[in-house]
Amino acid sequence: FLKTLKDKEGYCYADVEWGMTREETEKAAGVELTEYGVPTLLKTDREISLYGVKGTELFEFFDDELLDVQIYFDGENLNDFSEDLIENLEKLYGECDREFTADSGEEASCLWEVLDDDGEQESSMQVTRLYSDGNIVRVILSSGESQTE
Repeated sequence: FLKTLKDKEGYCYADVEWGMTREETEKAAGVELTEYGVPTLLKTDREISLYGVKGTELFEFFDDELLDVQIYFDGENLNDFSEDLIENLEKLYGECDREFTADSGEEASCLWEVLDDDGEQESSMQVTRLYSDGNIVRVILSSGESQTE
């Protein structure tokens, strides 16, 4: 699973490509997407598990184009889980930026980026602990496109 999160183009997820429509994403990922709270955020019923921790897949769209994929891992005290995850991702993709802070103000554990020739973000991956007690860990793979573009 972890080895498939980056290809020669940048950070990616499964067989989906950034900018795909909902229908293209469902076909490429082999899943059915259902609304999850807001119309642009869709979840699958596929069970994801990593190091014995279950996760939920969410696909976010903007103007009917795939913008990012989020995987939420939920369990009791996931501090060790997030550190193991980051350590293994660093072995595969190099050192991350641990000083990164998410837009929402939550402290993010790590950020990896692929930049274009102009230094603009083409794609990224981040691992964030959402609560201080460490009960939710979120992995976001993003196209690097802004929702305001």
